[in-house]
Amino acid sequence: MKKQNNNDHPKDEEALRRRRASLFKIGAVMILAFIVWVFSTIAWFSMNKQVESGGMQMANQGALFTVQPVPSSYVVGIYDDPTQSGTYVRNYLLSEASKEADVLTWTITNDVAVTDPDTNEVTVHKGKNIGNGPAEGYAGGIKPGSSGELQFKFFPRRSVDAELNFDIYAYSVEYDDDGDEDKTTIALIGDNSSTDSVIAKNLLNGHILLFKNYDTSTKKYSGLIYTDDFQRVMSETYTTETTESIYWVWPESLSELVLDDTDNTHKKNLRGKKSLCADRTDIIKLFKNHPSWFLLDPELPNKTWSEFTSLTTDSAVVSMINNNYALYSAYYNEADQSIGTNVAYILLDMNAEGTASANA
Repeated sequence: MKKQNNNDHPKDEEALRRRRASLFKIGAVMILAFIVWVFSTIAWFSMNKQVESGGMQMANQGALFTVQPVPSSYVVGIYDDPTQSGTYVRNYLLSEASKEADVLTWTITNDVAVTDPDTNEVTVHKGKNIGNGPAEGYAGGIKPGSSGELQFKFFPRRSVDAELNFDIYAYSVEYDDDGDEDKTTIALIGDNSSTDSVIAKNLLNGHILLFKNYDTSTKKYSGLIYTDDFQRVMSETYTTETTESIYWVWPESLSELVLDDTDNTHKKNLRGKKSLCADRTDIIKLFKNHPSWFLLDPELPNKTWSEFTSLTTDSAVVSMINNNYALYSAYYNEADQSIGTNVAYILLDMNAEGTASANA
């Protein structure tokens, strides 16, 4: 990552300010045997036409099942770089992850700001397929507090036991002297990348969460798509045509994940926020099994967080965090800072596999 030197360039102070302002303008992507790109809660979903090792083509799964995007129309969107031919950024991210560029792409979710003409009050509405950029007056990119919905259709030709496997790819980028991205420097963060970048990539496992369900009335998520060994797996049996929604969220605070908004002893640390999960059991399990996916001590970046283990009871985890919230909240925020500093784009790759159900 390029460092700015205020003594060398008179515009560096402004460049640094702009760079900090764009800290969390992270382009995100997501695939389903596909791909999805999220930018300012706008996402692209792409279907990979590459033939898998089992011989089934993801865009046309032969006699067993077919997966289709919602909607199917191609949308160019903000991942086109006007200084390059074609869809430079999108194609470069795909090629870095060894994904085929021949994909179907479409918008999934976009936040839109609506101003009441009588009160001038601005309301941000969640929408689908209603544009390819951020609402007017809103910055592009995702950040802590961002969320969205990904949709696809699953067409089984008989009862199918399907496994949807999600993987996250993270990318770094360097900046020019004006604080703007030099898109030619986009690079996949791999095991041989800088230590800081690898740590930031791993933190995405705990800070970008996927759920099967979202209740619009309670505004709570359920059905965590559990992460282990850096891979999220969702298993479903499909017997009829199904429109599937996957909900992603980047929680703004640790309190929303771990604390209970019905417990008066937690409300001080929640500070008016509500618990994100209808049932916190799965997220607490993920936290205590992988605390280094949620917390970062900048002075000890490889800290193991031995106070949390798989044997720690859920109540002990909650109590420890609630009683020392200023400390653990700071570590959670340091993790967000690491992601914002080191990650410029995210690609969420989902591969769909399936076998005929035994009782079909």
